[in-house]
Amino acid sequence: MDAPSFRNNTRFASTMKFLREALKLDISEVDKEGGPARSYVTNIERGDDMPITDDTISKYAAAFSSAKPRTLLDAADPSLESFLRSYATLFKAFEDFAATSERDARLTEERKWSPEKQNMAAQRLFIGINVLTDEPMWCDVLTAPEHNKGDRRVRSIPAAITEYENRGGVDHMLLQIAQDQPALTLIPHTFATSANFISDKAWIDWSLRGGKGFSFGVNRSAFSKAVIDPIANVTSLYRALQRAEILGANGTDMVTLAWAILGANAAADRTGHTPIECLDDIAEIVGRAEEKIAGTVPEPLQIRTVTEKYLLPWALQHTVATWDVRFDVEPDPDSDQLNTITWVANRLHDSRTLPAADVTGYAVCLYDHEQFPRLAEVLADLNRPAITYTPGRLAGDEHRAQTAELCTVGPHPAFGLVRAAGTNEWTPVQLYSAQPPSYEQVGALEAR
Repeated sequence: MDAPSFRNNTRFASTMKFLREALKLDISEVDKEGGPARSYVTNIERGDDMPITDDTISKYAAAFSSAKPRTLLDAADPSLESFLRSYATLFKAFEDFAATSERDARLTEERKWSPEKQNMAAQRLFIGINVLTDEPMWCDVLTAPEHNKGDRRVRSIPAAITEYENRGGVDHMLLQIAQDQPALTLIPHTFATSANFISDKAWIDWSLRGGKGFSFGVNRSAFSKAVIDPIANVTSLYRALQRAEILGANGTDMVTLAWAILGANAAADRTGHTPIECLDDIAEIVGRAEEKIAGTVPEPLQIRTVTEKYLLPWALQHTVATWDVRFDVEPDPDSDQLNTITWVANRLHDSRTLPAADVTGYAVCLYDHEQFPRLAEVLADLNRPAITYTPGRLAGDEHRAQTAELCTVGPHPAFGLVRAAGTNEWTPVQLYSAQPPSYEQVGALEAR
């Protein structure tokens, strides 16, 4: 891929100097190893106004690739030349204000999310517009660039440049992309409560646009408690086995839990409650199945054991999200003890509400990942798929797992580089509206 010429600027100059020094090459070595001439490198790193041509990029790639294995950067990365050429293309694209404005409009249109596309918003992530083809780019999982390959002491150049130019930028962009998907995004509370997340512009924008906030397994006063029944909508033993596996059970536990799930759904149909509210009735109902089949069903003790192991944490969370519980105490005038206690409970949500029915749209849910690591899989099986964010990773459909790596680099925060994981070809992409400022404005922002 040819990178048309563009004018040198402070961002490009400083990054080339950073990379040269990180590879422990002095200017004369760059010249000697087939890179640009010594005087040319000096002028570039000084930020002189001069054209940067495709030939210059090719020479830089040749020189950097020849760096001896004396640094902690992987100069032998086969994607290096593609990275540098795509990186240069970003600067050329940024100079073309007319084309950038057209992509701005296209990005706005794509993020309107037509009804047809909304159905896949929790599974397919919209990245941005391919600068080379003007086509939209999608993936199932989007990650920060891989830091290491093989020898964990050696760091990848794309990761090093990304951190140099925009420390924390990938996570900011992942959150920005998530909050623009009309879907629920799950965020482990251990990450969400960090200073970086609370102060992140993406989280502020999420709140300002009216996005709903929920919590599950954690207590956050500003967030509504998510009402999630992890065993709802199961009417056959086959489906119960699938749900049991999703909840983390295997072997005999999986079969026993499947019977428990099926029994809870049967009890729910009889009582008008949700299945997770019917755990006390399971053993009796499952026992009746032996009258209809020539086989073995779990014993009551087995059912109670797996129910406590796999369902009790979910049941406790469902109760506190569904009920407002208080107590009233009436003292006995003839006794020193308070012996009359009255519990007062008011339902906050209709027990027949579909699982997680109100956890949709532009929403975020902070949850306890350690206790509920399979929350995303449970929601997907309840036909309420969600995006999951963890530092450096935004995941939609984990089963398709068309994974892409993102580098937030280039002349403007709206641009970046993307490649399919495991490949060596980088693609320049416009992620958001650039509304291009001058290089002087960009430099002023970087200096803050």
